[in-house]
Amino acid sequence: MSNNKSGAIAMPSVTYAMKAQKLLASKGYTCDIQRISGPSTKSCTYNIYVNENIDIVKKILSDNHIMIDSLES
Repeated sequence: MSNNKSGAIAMPSVTYAMKAQKLLASKGYTCDIQRISGPSTKSCTYNIYVNENIDIVKKILSDNHIMIDSLES
């Protein structure tokens, strides 16, 4: 079992965050989209938060060509 159980995934846009949420819901996973507050030096301003194994979620997104910016646990 991975120690990386849950966390946030930074998305490059709200569109990708919504696509990720829809895809994950179709696979039985839940996630929340939240805008990142404060000044950002990157274009990324949205995170999706998952309570699942983040490595599995990352693979699902990658296999379905949904871009991510970074992972946070």
